[in-house]
Amino acid sequence: QLAMDAMQMQGTRRIELNDSGTYIYSSSNAILDMVSDGDINLSAATDINIPTGVGLVFGADTEKIEGTTGSNTLALTAAGVLNITGGAASTWKTTAGAILIDSEAAALTLDGHAGVNIAGTNGSEVDITTTGLVDINSAAFTLDGSTVSIDGTDDSNVTVTGSGKDLTLAVAGGGTQKLILSSAGTASN
Repeated sequence: QLAMDAMQMQGTRRIELNDSGTYIYSSSNAILDMVSDGDINLSAATDINIPTGVGLVFGADTEKIEGTTGSNTLALTAAGVLNITGGAASTWKTTAGAILIDSEAAALTLDGHAGVNIAGTNGSEVDITTTGLVDINSAAFTLDGSTVSIDGTDDSNVTVTGSGKDLTLAVAGGGTQKLILSSAGTASN
């Protein structure tokens, strides 16, 4: 039954705004359609509110932005490619908790055209952990630290493969320093 203060459009009849290409109607039960042959602009003095558990869908349910009910979580979902592009320096951060980047089906690539900086700026540890290999390929390679320790549990080597190239092991600080080479093994050379 129609409420006393309501106006009802029967079936799929529409309310046109300005011309026949811009209108509001209901294409089926529980569906409200806004149609424009140009832009649709939403203007508000404060916020535009979308309830939690109600998504903003692009094309299909596999492309969606949605706030999760009760968890203060915003989910950005794409069944295909998801591109995030900024035209200037950008920041992605949390004010609490960690950021997890998980490439489940392939490798993760960090491509900095002017370099890649990994910094524990609060004095925290930078930890690289894997059950596979760590493979570092570069031109000149520099490793600096107040203390440097390289340990391996299997046969290891430090090799210079270039013809006419030297390998230098030096204790260069002076004083009572020593260069120590030692082996706990009993095999002959």
